[in-house]
Amino acid sequence: MSLKAQIDAYNVQKEAKLPGDVLALIAQTNEELIAQHIKDNALQVGAKVSNFSLNNHSAEQVELADLLNNGPVIISFYRGNWCPYCNLELKALNNHLPEFKTHNAQLVAISPQLPDETLSSAQKKCP
Repeated sequence: MSLKAQIDAYNVQKEAKLPGDVLALIAQTNEELIAQHIKDNALQVGAKVSNFSLNNHSAEQVELADLLNNGPVIISFYRGNWCPYCNLELKALNNHLPEFKTHNAQLVAISPQLPDETLSSAQKKCP
């Protein structure tokens, strides 16, 4: 099932379970975010970024330049393992790992989530 189909199915379940006032608040918030055009400032597919380093889920510092020495890097930014949409996206990306590897590409998922929770996500998503 495609990622879009999975998201659509999740949305149907969400709409069946949540009260109308909560759904209305979610819709209003989404409309406000769209009206702010925040996507215009987001990185786009294929964008080049400056070198940076971050700690991974094992508290080891990882530098983008070092990863790029081994081939292309696919970066996914996600909110945390509490986000059902992020979980669906990470699962879909994980399903494409064999294809990424044929291009010598590495998948890197970046989240502001605390390391102990990130380790939990890494263990769940990347066997």
